This record gives sequence, C-alpha cells and structure tokens, in this order.
Amino acid sequence: MDKKKEKIQSFVLKHEQSDGGFSFAETTPATLEDTFYALGILHLLNIQYSNIKTEKFIISLQKIGKIRHLFQIIFISKTYNIKIPWLNKAIQNFPFDAIHDSESMYYASKIVELLHNKKLAITLKKNLHKISMKEHLLSELCWKAVSHNKLGVHFDMAAVAKRIKQFQACDGGFSFTKGGAPSFIEETYLAVESLSELGYKPEDTQACISLTQFCRSNKGGYGRQITTVPSLEATYCAVGILKILSC
Repeated sequence: MDKKKEKIQSFVLKHEQSDGGFSFAETTPATLEDTFYALGILHLLNIQYSNIKTEKFIISLQKIGKIRHLFQIIFISKTYNIKIPWLNKAIQNFPFDAIHDSESMYYASKIVELLHNKKLAITLKKNLHKISMKEHLLSELCWKAVSHNKLGVHFDMAAVAKRIKQFQACDGGFSFTKGGAPSFIEETYLAVESLSELGYKPEDTQACISLTQFCRSNKGGYGRQITTVPSLEATYCAVGILKILSC
C-alpha cells in the first residue's frame, strides 16, 4: 500500500467509534452518513474492511426517513454483504411513487441500479422532470442527468455534458452556480460523477485533479476547499474524483 493511500485509511479509521459506526469528529457520535462515507472511501481504495461491530451498528439503524439514507444503507449492505433483516420491508414500504424532486430522484435511480429493479424504474419514470439547458443550478442539472441515464430515459447527453462543463471554474473545480460561487469538492464530485455517467470528463481535467489534490491535508483526509478542515464526506468526494479522472 502506498503512503498516500495508507494515510487516507488511517484518517478514516480514526473516525471509527466504539459502537462500530463512524463519526464526523473523533469525539462525536457515529452517524449513518459518516459511516457510509468511511466505508465508501475504503471501497474506492480497494481496502478490505470487516468489523462485526460495524455490521451491528448498521443493522441497528432501523428508522429510515430520507431516500438518501435508504440508498446509503442499501449500498453498504450490497458492497459489504451485510444481511439487514429489516431492509427489504423498508424498501417495500418506501413511498417511491411520491418522489418528485430531483435530488430524491437521483438517489432513487441509484437504488434502481443497485437492486436491478425494473418495476421501480417504471414507477419513477412517471415523475421525472425534463432537463433544461437553461438550468442555472449545477446540482439540479447533474441530479437530472444521472437519474435520466440510470432509468434509461433518452436525452441529448452531449448537450447536457456540454452544459455541465460550463460550471467548471477557473480554479479547476465546479461551482454551485455558473460563475457565481466558489468551488467546493462536493459540487466538483457531483459534476465529475455526472459527466462520467454520460461518458465525458471535465473540459480541463488536469486542473480539476490539481484542485482536488490541493484540498488534501497533512492528516491524510481532504477538505471541501483548500484551506478547510478535512472530513469523511470531502474525502469520499475527493477519492471519487481522483479515481474517475485517473481512468
């Protein structure tokens, strides 16, 4: 294992709590979100991880209110082969037919992909919003692009990819709005992920890689910007960006 990869692993494991879950800081309680990011980072780095306490922590999380959390649970279950007794019922009872907003549709389409559920895909397609080339929010554009593609809905991928690329800022990252906000690692990851989904890369790939690398701290993790404190979420985004763009 190279030193950079080793330092990232060390950064991740320092956020593991006694109950097996992972937390934002070493002194705060474990959460599903941070456990998802931690396990996601290790998976992206091809690092083998197994802990019975972590499995028990995941199984104990029976209240799923948001679809983002349902996706995270399913991802962990599938990726780490954890059998969660209540998960199938949670999926069956989730109100997928009531989903209308783009962010929820984005996570729902990822669930479709993980479960290979064609019936759910048909349900979701009924509530999809059209993609506008005049969209001024990067997140809305990316969420719609990913969900349309994963659900098998035809659209002009080249035109959408071109529009996403226009959100790349002069520092190499991507902004929440075109030319109107600083770059953050979360938006940059969402843009890179979406472009990859459509078969494209940023206009200036090297600048994007460089910005991401500059966000790395001496602790091994990454911050959402160059001068910010590293977190599991930002590290997950950074590792994802570098993995996609190094291909």
